[in-house]
This record gives sequence, C-alpha cells and structure tokens, in this order.
Amino acid sequence: GVTYTHSRFDNFPNAIVYRPFVASDTGASAQLVTLNGTPTYVGNFTNAAYDATGNALPKTPLWTMNLASSYAIPLSDGGRIVLAGDVFFSSNYWFNANNSYGTGDYSIVNLSAGWELPDGHLKLTAYVTNVGDTDLITYFNESASGTFAAWNRPRMFGVTLQYKL
Repeated sequence: GVTYTHSRFDNFPNAIVYRPFVASDTGASAQLVTLNGTPTYVGNFTNAAYDATGNALPKTPLWTMNLASSYAIPLSDGGRIVLAGDVFFSSNYWFNANNSYGTGDYSIVNLSAGWELPDGHLKLTAYVTNVGDTDLITYFNESASGTFAAWNRPRMFGVTLQYKL
C-alpha cells in the first residue's frame, strides 16, 4: 500500500510551543548540548506563541509505503515451509507544530521462516524484526519541564512454537 498526505496548518497564528529558557528569561537557562551528534537543549523550558501557519501537521508523513509477501513451499510429507517478509517506509515527519523536532525518512524490514506439520496443528517459526536495526524516535513530547522521547525496538530475533487444537 501507498499513502500520500499533504497536510499543513492553513491558519494557526497562535500555536503554543515550548522553547528553552534563555538568559533573558526568569529562571535557570537551558543548556545546548550535543547528544548522539544532535544539538539538543536540556534544562528548563517555557511556552510561547508561534505562527505555525503553513507548517506540516505533527506526526503526518508525506509518504508511507508498505509491502508484504509470503511464499509457501510444499514438502513431500504434506507439511510446508513458509517464508515471509515485509517492509515499511515513511518519509520524514515532525513531532510538533513549529516543526523543530522530527524524524528523517526511514524503513523497517521484518523477515520470518516457518515450518508447518501436514495436519496444520504445529508450526515453528524463526523471525527477525527491524532487520536493519533502524534507530528511530517514535514518541516525542515537549513540556515546561523538558523534552521526552521514546525509541522504537531494536533488531530482535526470536522463535515461536504454535500449536492449534
């Protein structure tokens, strides 16, 4: 599947956004530091009005694409081997109305291989999720006390054993 979403604020002159305290503000100043190669403010933040007119809506990528496929290989005993994979792509998107924090374009690939008995009651599957070990912020929130972020799961390997009655 493919989606295209061109979303912009038509008129949002008083969007409330958070910005770091600076020396001219009352209170402790936020400090600009570099975390994982990205300049980031840490410390105290304050809210401010911002004209977000024309900015992209938060968490809305322009493009997303998903492709999934599976292939079953019959075995002579009546069982089968099932190979499957999927890939998801997203163009960049922003986490806030002022479009100051966001993601870059990214892709996530997942793969699996399974073996099923002829009667379909037992299935053993090995899988790898996030094959490329893509590091991605999936949640981001600004507040007066700072910024908070959560990352996606790293590459994971596993095996499942499924039994159907």
